[in-house]
Amino acid sequence: MREIHFYVESKADAKFIANFCEEFFNQTLNPFDKNLFTELGSWSGYKKDCPSFKRRSEAGVTNLLILDNDVNGRMDEVLQDKQNLQIEFELFLFPINVAETTGNLETILTEIAVVRKLIECFQGYENCVAEYGMSLEKARIYSYLDTLLNPNFKNDSKNDLRKEEFRDYRNTAHWDLNHNILDPLKDFLRSYLE
Repeated sequence: MREIHFYVESKADAKFIANFCEEFFNQTLNPFDKNLFTELGSWSGYKKDCPSFKRRSEAGVTNLLILDNDVNGRMDEVLQDKQNLQIEFELFLFPINVAETTGNLETILTEIAVVRKLIECFQGYENCVAEYGMSLEKARIYSYLDTLLNPNFKNDSKNDLRKEEFRDYRNTAHWDLNHNILDPLKDFLRSYLE
């Protein structure tokens, strides 16, 4: 395995990638390890972290930038910034690393959720409240887990499995990590983790 560093938008992304890498590449990654994951806070956070990208590149580390593709044109903008800012990274955009396909981590989680009936119920609710202009993607995933989890796994504030940083994406009763929507991510990571 090459030495790598993940730049992600949030702790949710870090936790998902850590679980995914453990499942498919036998790599135990700590999503809270600042030497392995940098949480950027937003898709554009990499612009403020150029020295970190440059320092790691000079040390022989491969920078993996994983962002949401929640607007058209994101891939072009990020690749243009890469050139303009003179920073090195390999880019993956959620959900499937295709410029024309917009989405985010929640798009993936919605697809890989095992209990489809719950997702469909929540999507019906989202349709009802759509006129109010609220994004409920994060609430959809939280509610999905809130419904499925035993109360013992959601009342401990330091280990509440509904919260992004504590979720167990390897739990096959909740998530299907073998779903084909994850094939592009698996292909992307394979060359860095095998």
